[in-house]
Amino acid sequence: GTLTVIPAYRRSDVNVLTYLPGFAGTIKDVAEQSSLEVRLASNEDQRLRYVLGVFYFGENQITENFFRQGNISTTRFTPRLSTESIAAFGQLTFDIADTLRIVAGGRYTKEDKEQFTSVAAGGLPGPVTPPLSAPFTGDLSFEKFTWKAGLEWDAGPASLVYANVATGFKSGGFFVAQPPNNTFAPEELTAYTVGAKNRFFDNKLQLNIEAFYWDYKDQQITFVGGVRTAGGIFAQGSTTVNAGKSRIYGVEFEAKFAPSRNDLFNLNVQYLNGKYDRLQTA
Repeated sequence: GTLTVIPAYRRSDVNVLTYLPGFAGTIKDVAEQSSLEVRLASNEDQRLRYVLGVFYFGENQITENFFRQGNISTTRFTPRLSTESIAAFGQLTFDIADTLRIVAGGRYTKEDKEQFTSVAAGGLPGPVTPPLSAPFTGDLSFEKFTWKAGLEWDAGPASLVYANVATGFKSGGFFVAQPPNNTFAPEELTAYTVGAKNRFFDNKLQLNIEAFYWDYKDQQITFVGGVRTAGGIFAQGSTTVNAGKSRIYGVEFEAKFAPSRNDLFNLNVQYLNGKYDRLQTA
């Protein structure tokens, strides 16, 4: 087989100033990420093929959220967040026949998050400079097994028909508010996909079509809204809530035509339909 090792490091420094009449916001974020992926893939010339691997991700994040409405209301949150995630995954592809394959995979993820946040909030009739309140801490842990199952059929020498269903997981976390109402739940997804990829006329014409349906549970929605600060006072800040139920479905058609080596025509048509069945933002 083939062993692949991918270490990575990334640092981001974000500084955003946003303004609406009577409402200003400053968001600063410095994050350092490191990750390591190790996977082993079998050779392709066998009936049963596999990919096995492990993944590690770590991040340290320093953020400032400063929202103000003149002297009416001023709020400054300075969260410090650390995240550590480990996962093991695998996928098997088995040839039922020369033109028919079954695909099955799974992934186990465990993620831990810790935060340390200071908050300063004030406004009329209080002082213009917001006073600091006692910092607060918190920690969260999540674990989830997700899976995938599908079929692939070679309908012709250059035609592939496929269908699969897969589950996805996005861990919960913290937003800028005082406990206990400062967390959001994990996001879960079940995705159904069916499609076909085809080439005709000595590969001069390519026609692809895919349809999908995504069924969300507790989809995470982030916006600027009311957050609880010291003493039960509410101020404005970046908050995340879970949509009770939501879904999106669509279809995509792609065509490519190359009548010669120097000419290429492309056509891409998409249709999307998304809906929040249950969502409360206040």
